[in-house]
Amino acid sequence: MAVRAITRRGKRRLVLDILYRTPDGKKARYRHDAEVQTWPAARAEERRRLAALAATGSPYEVIDKEARAQIAPELPKGPTFGEVATMYVETYLPTCKPSTAANYPYTIERWLRPRLGNVPIGEVDYDKVLAVQNAVRANGNTEASVRSTGTVLRSILRFAVDRKLIPDLPKLPKLPPKRRTILSTYKDGEMRAMLAAAKRPEHRIAIMLATFAGLRGCEIRGLRGGDIDLEARTLTVRRAVSLGKVHKPKSGHERIVPILEEFLTRTARQEVS
Repeated sequence: MAVRAITRRGKRRLVLDILYRTPDGKKARYRHDAEVQTWPAARAEERRRLAALAATGSPYEVIDKEARAQIAPELPKGPTFGEVATMYVETYLPTCKPSTAANYPYTIERWLRPRLGNVPIGEVDYDKVLAVQNAVRANGNTEASVRSTGTVLRSILRFAVDRKLIPDLPKLPKLPPKRRTILSTYKDGEMRAMLAAAKRPEHRIAIMLATFAGLRGCEIRGLRGGDIDLEARTLTVRRAVSLGKVHKPKSGHERIVPILEEFLTRTARQEVS
């Protein structure tokens, strides 16, 4: 077989390696990377080169389209990355959390579609993805933005695998590591000043839920009366609301949170006042 896989600089490459004799009897060798780096496409190219060799005496000769179609019809390259990205936005993102569905399209339109939109999905490889990451960096963005762009790209490629548009994920450059940050929290006096400054009762309750129960903003919006058990002094976080849409809490699971005494006391005072 004239097609074989080699490893070059840590990356697999499919190579056509054909030994032949020229019309004047001299030994010659055709050894080049396959034009398209998939096994079906490389084998189709091998057949075209061998047919050219038989017809013209050289695998380098161009065969006209009619003859090429008779030898081995070119395999369709499949949808482009841009077409898959459109399918992803229309069919997959609506199943995600509202924040994901709202934020991912910006990354797709800003960074991915302009650079990969016309590339067949099966040809999105290490080098093309690295070029996108470098473009994000060159624009003065942080490594967090590079990581975010890579995350969206990987999600689209996984979607393509699930839809059987590509057999598996290609080898991709590593994402920048997640930056570890030290959380900055409000001090006790700052929280109490916020409570004192809040004019509306619902604002004070929201601040207390965040302070004394550790709820996120979207979880506070999703809290309902039936989630509160005063006898057991617990809150059950069942849902969250973001951008007007109901979704699962951050962890993806319900959780029970104890209600601290100070929360109950302050809430009772607020009702009396």
